[in-house]
Formats: sequence, structure tokens, C-alpha cells
Amino acid sequence: MGWFNVVKGAYPVIDMVTLDRSIQDSAGGRAIVRGSSMALDANSWRVTTVSSDTATKTPVYFALQAASDLSAQFAGSVALPKITGIPCNYPMEVETDQFDPAGTYTIGCGIGPGDAGKVINRAAGVGNTMIGFCTAVPYRRWINDAVAVPGYRTGNNVNVIRFMTCFIPALA
Repeated sequence: MGWFNVVKGAYPVIDMVTLDRSIQDSAGGRAIVRGSSMALDANSWRVTTVSSDTATKTPVYFALQAASDLSAQFAGSVALPKITGIPCNYPMEVETDQFDPAGTYTIGCGIGPGDAGKVINRAAGVGNTMIGFCTAVPYRRWINDAVAVPGYRTGNNVNVIRFMTCFIPALA
């Protein structure tokens, strides 16, 4: 679906640091939904992957809209939509449905960039980048625009995780 909600923090504000960039012309770029974790690669967005972004020294961003959003396609093109990302080093508490549901999360555990633009429990180990601290383990909440019946905007319960953003690159 793609859910991203700022629970605490100054959002949106006029001095908020965001970047507007086109997505990469690839299946991975087209998979970006609201809340996906993204990285800049050759000045365009791509979803994060464990192999490329676990030890990254550049900030991870969160997508504020989906690549399939019509306004993103209008800002760029149908082939290369332009979307906005907000960096993980902007202090805020967020909740998103873009997390690995197979992970084990506890309050205070580190959150890192994972595959397919989802956040994961940051595995203990040297060199792993942290982009947040878990403040609420995954739980179900009602989201008004979640799809319960395809073709309709009916609302539905969705699993989300809540965490406080931070950026600790290649944690040693």
C-alpha cells in the first residue's frame, strides 16, 4: 500500500529539508511507494537494499509519495516520475507499513535500511548503518485510504512500525 505518517516532529514546515529527484528507470525504482526507504544513486532515487545500503555513509530518505502517483508522473514523466524524499537525519517520530514483517522488533532496537525499500531490525555488527530507533513494536492501526476491497477506497487495518529517525552511518 505505502503508508508514512509523521507522529512527532516539525512536519511539514517551510524549512524542512527535502529532495525532489526522478526515480531510476528500473523495476526497483517503480516499486517506490509512500514510506519506502530510498537512496540517491547517480542523482536519482532507488529503493534501498541490504547489500548496497547496510554500510552506507549517505543518508537514507523516505518517499513522501509513490512513483505511480499521477502528480509524480506529471512532475517528471510516466517513465521517470519525480518524487520527494525526506532524510532520515531529520528528527521525527514516524510510522510506516514499509518494514520487514519477518523481523523481530523491540522498543529501542536499531532500525536500518532493508531490501525492497523496507526498514529492518538493524543486525548487531560493525559497519551497519542505523536510520532509527524503534519506539513501538509493529501493531495494527486503521488507515482511511487503505484498500479493503479492490477498486474502492474503503479503509482497512494495516500493520505499521513506529520509530524515531536518526542517522548513524556505518556504526562501529
